Amino acid sequence: MRVTFRREISVKVAIDDERADGVKTFVPMRRMIKVTGRGKKMSVLEPAVHNLLFVKSTRAWLQQFKSRVPHLQYMTARVAGNNVPIVVRDEDMERFIAVSRNSIDDAVYLTPGEVDLTRGTRVRLHGGPLDGVEAIYVKLQGKRNKRIVVEIPNVITVATATVAPDFIEVLSDI
Repeated sequence: MRVTFRREISVKVAIDDERADGVKTFVPMRRMIKVTGRGKKMSVLEPAVHNLLFVKSTRAWLQQFKSRVPHLQYMTARVAGNNVPIVVRDEDMERFIAVSRNSIDDAVYLTPGEVDLTRGTRVRLHGGPLDGVEAIYVKLQGKRNKRIVVEIPNVITVATATVAPDFIEVLSDI
């Protein structure tokens, strides 16, 4: 979903406060160093991609909630000449959340098409917090080492920091 005017956290809190069965939300976060008016540095968590909120719910519940919140909009994709709401598969979302939550300090968020994933290698990670995650191992422009990249088609791509080759299993193309 798109949330206008950087209200992603307030809308997430409003949805979470309703405590509806099966409704889940996620906002990818990153750690930033902010300097206060007095020159003091503080580490704060802020949304990594402003105006983006993932919501898992039924369409009926979401439509009812959306009617009460004017700054919540569907993200759409053009399909056969029509704009249809983007629906993310559960597997894609789980992989994206796993990588985003475990890479708060060093994740790079990219728009679709910003990186050519066809040039990368399909891999599965073993060990650590990303155990079992399938991703693409690719070199990003301007970065020294290859990174693990997970994509949600038509929405966003996240790249982690460098992962040691010992934790990577190359998947054969089937």
